[in-house]
Amino acid sequence: MEIDKSEQKLFEYTLRSLGARDQTSAEIAKKLTKRGAANDVISRIIDRLTHAGILADQAYAERFIQRRGESRGKRQLAAELRNKGLDPVETLAKRTDEDEVTAATHTLRKRIGSKSIPTDYQDRQKLSAYLARRGFTFTSIRSAWHNVVTNDDLNWLELDDLDEPDTAC
Repeated sequence: MEIDKSEQKLFEYTLRSLGARDQTSAEIAKKLTKRGAANDVISRIIDRLTHAGILADQAYAERFIQRRGESRGKRQLAAELRNKGLDPVETLAKRTDEDEVTAATHTLRKRIGSKSIPTDYQDRQKLSAYLARRGFTFTSIRSAWHNVVTNDDLNWLELDDLDEPDTAC
């Protein structure tokens, strides 16, 4: 099969684009459409990239969840994946409720920072609304508040002095 020069240029453009930033096949198709590529050319380019292992939507989705999942809930992650042209159901099915609570707790602790835990109802409401905008469910938010208030999990503390050997024995 002979590949014409315009298709080859579009393919090389796509390779450069993927070299700059990881993208989905839907994002690539959108870019190629803007450049005036025909649907059959777009399909062939995406097929070539997929067969070469350069373009893999499922792997992209998993990396995306791993990267952004620490500070976002399932709802937000699903919306972001849909915006990228991916079906979030399969990828997010692996995320448990425990993962969701852990992420909500991490995000809440990060937002509070070194300040004291707010006791004022309005301040707590603002932080809870922030978590809700990040895509966390009410149940996850409530569990995150419980974890932060009761200090059930002390892993979030910076305990640099524990690295030193105990000489008091």
